[in-house]
Amino acid sequence: MQIRIFKVFFISILLLVFSGCLSKELPRIQHYELSLDIEVWKQENKRIPKSPLIYQGTEASLKIANRKIAYKTNANTFDYFVKNEWIEPLPLMIDSLVLKVAEYADISLLKSANARTSNFKLQILDFYYDTKREVVVLNLLLAQQDSNHLLTKETKVQKGGFDEIIKAMNQTINSALLDSFALLN
Repeated sequence: MQIRIFKVFFISILLLVFSGCLSKELPRIQHYELSLDIEVWKQENKRIPKSPLIYQGTEASLKIANRKIAYKTNANTFDYFVKNEWIEPLPLMIDSLVLKVAEYADISLLKSANARTSNFKLQILDFYYDTKREVVVLNLLLAQQDSNHLLTKETKVQKGGFDEIIKAMNQTINSALLDSFALLN
């Protein structure tokens, strides 16, 4: 009888202790992706070359080559938003976006090189939200076979929720891609 009471008491204690763990809900992560900003591309479509290009892909520095969305609170540290992340790693999203841009702008992206075709690669050095200045910052290196171009873009974030940061990031990337394609002329 005492053993049975002890078991019931022990199980009751365990249920009480673990009920707090089981009832807690884990924070839900919101996923975001970059998209083709038609407004940016409609205004500036004439700057884009129509000659065939070879796209060699996108690379990113290790601090942003993942799915985490970065922000900076001071000059020396990067942090990442806990409840928000990209739907896939940043370089893969940029690759997808470049393909959408090429289709929208009627640009031929080739897979094999020949002597007359310009080839390029993108390297994202920094892409983050600056909390002090409330701007999105992008440093992008456009690498071609004969030259490199460093593009620095900043976009002011409108007041609002986290979605405004993503909109600014999207505008920044689209603007930088537009400038990159224009430099390929």
